[in-house]
Amino acid sequence: MLFRLGRAHRRFLGLAGEWSPDLENSVMPIDAVRLSVQAAQCLHSQLSVPGAFRSGPLFGHRDDGILHVAYAAPAGYLRWTDHDATQPFTLDPGYVLGWTDALRTVHGPSIDWVGTWLSFPDTLAADRATQQPLIEQARAGLLVEDDTALLFVGWKRHEVEVHAYAAFAEDQVRTLAVAWAPETTPTSHSREEGTGS
Repeated sequence: MLFRLGRAHRRFLGLAGEWSPDLENSVMPIDAVRLSVQAAQCLHSQLSVPGAFRSGPLFGHRDDGILHVAYAAPAGYLRWTDHDATQPFTLDPGYVLGWTDALRTVHGPSIDWVGTWLSFPDTLAADRATQQPLIEQARAGLLVEDDTALLFVGWKRHEVEVHAYAAFAEDQVRTLAVAWAPETTPTSHSREEGTGS
């Protein structure tokens, strides 16, 4: 059996074995992100817990310039005593590897760790100026590149708003269009239930 390495295997285990990107689907640059029902539900549920930055991995695949996010997950089982508020993108490597292996067992090697999401401590949507230092931090940590996305998730006027970015050469960051699965667009009703407002 040929084991095709995923992004998490290369990053966290330092493996340099058999890896080949899906060249047919990676020619076009990412210009949009499409969130599945599961991904939308996970991101929505994370906004019910304010007080700290929340982040985690996104899993999916690319197809014709669209990054299809099938699953979103929290950052893992990080111990709060070791948590550094200046490093909101800290991920538990074992957790990301476990998600990667489990999803690839069920769905095959086409699914991979395709990005990272982040919400602010107040769970509100932020403007680009507020996001910019975090975009730079994610870029420096190789969490957002030309074939992966960084999503900012937050509340705006009782609806969930998502801003998505990909990074390109020469410090260029590109804003990506975001589409929710039609039946999962979060509403004010969901926010009121989740926050007790």
